Amino acid sequence: MVCRIISIIIKEVESSISKNLLLANFRMGPLPTLCKKFVELVEILKDAEPSNKDTVVLLLLQDMLEVVTRDMMVNELRELLEVGHSSKDTGRQLFADTDTRPAIAFPLVVTTQWEEQIRRLYLLLTVKESATDVPTNLEACRRISFFTNSLFMDMPRAPKVRKMLSFSVMTPYYSEETVYSKTDLELENEDSVSILYYLQKIFPDEWNNFMERINCKKDSEIWETEENILQLRHWVSLRGQTLCRTIRGMMYYR
Repeated sequence: MVCRIISIIIKEVESSISKNLLLANFRMGPLPTLCKKFVELVEILKDAEPSNKDTVVLLLLQDMLEVVTRDMMVNELRELLEVGHSSKDTGRQLFADTDTRPAIAFPLVVTTQWEEQIRRLYLLLTVKESATDVPTNLEACRRISFFTNSLFMDMPRAPKVRKMLSFSVMTPYYSEETVYSKTDLELENEDSVSILYYLQKIFPDEWNNFMERINCKKDSEIWETEENILQLRHWVSLRGQTLCRTIRGMMYYR
């Protein structure tokens, strides 16, 4: 009975999606209520406490069915009505046990795979992403999105090493410094603007992250240690020197 009811609802949802009629056939207002009850159900399944069976049957499955059929569905389904009438004729609730067998198998047989999947589902439903956790830098967001999307790609098998093509790059340059020196950072142009000052204004959020990374509160603290100065030279060079970025990319490739 339970499987039949769920199958009817899923079939109707999939049919509405395929016909682009989901918003016409279902009201989305009660969706948060349904989601809240589903989270409660997953939490009970995660704990697998046998004493919670009545809660699963009466407070969750029955309530979730009413939210879907009464609050969300615009049109009543004939199949669900027939199931409801049959349960009234027998005098039993939809999810109540019969004399021969239980309506639902609870608690479920717990396996390692089941525990992992139900825990993952619970985290996906309950862990909320705060706006403060999202990087403010657009380039950082783009790279993170690209990386996460690549995790789901159909990745081909790598060829054997002897069958891999060789790779070589020539980068033309003329009297270019790979990494800016300390003097270069402070050298002002004809507009009295140094490259360090310019990049601080172009990448303010990245500059704040850099200061936090090297544990410096003020700009003057950077010049106190040679290690911080070296970190600063690399930070500026990676944003203002094409050759530096090219060499780093080649080292990553290697």
